[in-house]
Amino acid sequence: MPLADCARNLGLWVPSWRAPHFLGIRVPDGGDLAERGADPTSMRQALKEMGFHVSVRAGAIRVSVYLYSTLDHVDSFCCALEKVVSDLPGVSQ
Repeated sequence: MPLADCARNLGLWVPSWRAPHFLGIRVPDGGDLAERGADPTSMRQALKEMGFHVSVRAGAIRVSVYLYSTLDHVDSFCCALEKVVSDLPGVSQ
């Protein structure tokens, strides 16, 4: 699954206009994820603890996928992002 679709399926916002090699993932203002305490900085830290290095720029999680990234890397990142979202308060597991 493309990375942008993965993020959108989790309730995150990704612009349709973007460069093909990186994207900014945002927590929608006033949405369910924001109410549950999702914020880019804490999500970046959680992803870092799982071995994924992303940055936060202008309130978005910036993910760079480039020449050496494989589909397995993207799938692993999607699983990690799903875990970060599912670990937010307010979701029964």
